[in-house]
Amino acid sequence: MQIFIVGDATNLEEARQKFGSVHRVEFAQDPLSITKEDVLFDFTIHDHAGRIAIYLQSAGSIFLNCSFVSLRTLGVDRKLFGFCGLPTLFNRSLLEVSCARPEDQEGMKQVLTSLGTAYGMVADQAGMAAPRIIARIINEAYAALEDGTATREDIDLAMKLGTNYPWGPFEWCERLGRNHVIRLLNAAYRESGDERYKPSN
Repeated sequence: MQIFIVGDATNLEEARQKFGSVHRVEFAQDPLSITKEDVLFDFTIHDHAGRIAIYLQSAGSIFLNCSFVSLRTLGVDRKLFGFCGLPTLFNRSLLEVSCARPEDQEGMKQVLTSLGTAYGMVADQAGMAAPRIIARIINEAYAALEDGTATREDIDLAMKLGTNYPWGPFEWCERLGRNHVIRLLNAAYRESGDERYKPSN
């Protein structure tokens, strides 16, 4: 199976780490030339929603990064799938995915099985599931730092020891990218109105 990437060199490298031992992974040149056996992951759809019209004409299986926007917000009501494309959260054992319609789940399952990846179906919402949780933890850590509760290092250490997470909230923020975390929090806040997503200073 051929996998095409729309994104940057970091996205391509992470996709190669995840799928490259079994599948050919390269940058997409022309989405309309993708065959029905091919898969495309668009990591930057949130900044280029106009591509959706092209993707709807494609014969391939198209996955859109829903870390900052839901399929619903993009106006997708068929055929296209969502995935979590944040750094460190794409290349892991379980790929978070979503779809606009329940009847599309079986087709998506077949594609993901062919790719050889385990997956978790989550609600169609900006930030998906794990990224929302991690972003809230990071947000709370910044609030605790502002309050003078503890130092960055102590908060990171407490989180790792207390939850057995691989990184503390500030370390995770560094890996995800602070701009990505803020963008995710803003998107989740706009979509839900939940104050817990309102970015801390």
